[in-house]
Amino acid sequence: MSMEKCYENDQALIEYDAIHYALILTWKHFVQGEKYRETLLAFYDLSEQKNIKKWCFDGREHGTIARNDQQWVANETIKRAFHINPIKTALILSRNVFLQHSIDNVIETINTRTNYEASNDIYRIFKTREEGLEWLYE
Repeated sequence: MSMEKCYENDQALIEYDAIHYALILTWKHFVQGEKYRETLLAFYDLSEQKNIKKWCFDGREHGTIARNDQQWVANETIKRAFHINPIKTALILSRNVFLQHSIDNVIETINTRTNYEASNDIYRIFKTREEGLEWLYE
């Protein structure tokens, strides 16, 4: 699998898989506020520039998503209309129930504000990156 590093900072690494039109975001540790948003803005901008069809978020090292950042993610997702043309998304999570709850809150906010209903065909949660990418690339 050939990955191109697109973006890296102290918080995260974003890689591009041109064969599958996929972006992979790997968090290095817990981040919130401006640094969290700066990384996601780079990820969203790259998604639009490269016409991305698949996302992989590896949050095993991240922890949870701060409440203010949850709202920001929902707003940014709606603003960029990612819910209109859903991107197949693999979420790689540890056993951290707080991160799972944070993600559920973001999805519920998007669903409520847009009358969109995300399904298991669009996103799934995995324990390992390998499992997530295997499903993503089906």
